[in-house]
Amino acid sequence: MNVDSESLKKEVEAGMTRLVGLRDEVRVRLHLAGMEIKDEWAKLEPYLLDIEKKALDATASTREAITHGLERLETLRKKMD
Repeated sequence: MNVDSESLKKEVEAGMTRLVGLRDEVRVRLHLAGMEIKDEWAKLEPYLLDIEKKALDATASTREAITHGLERLETLRKKMD
């Protein structure tokens, strides 16, 4: 594995660690959330599961998907505050 692909793999792993942790936090807090937040979660969760599957490939598009997923997940978490 060359340096670029190793670097990409590490970025993907770090992003997935962050995404999974944030996802788990949101799941815990969902029981207190209103219907609007629960509806948003229902739309977001399948997308996050797809990202987790793609992360196994560790490609540049995977890194972009993780970044986008994190942005959406962080936006949803902020609405829960």
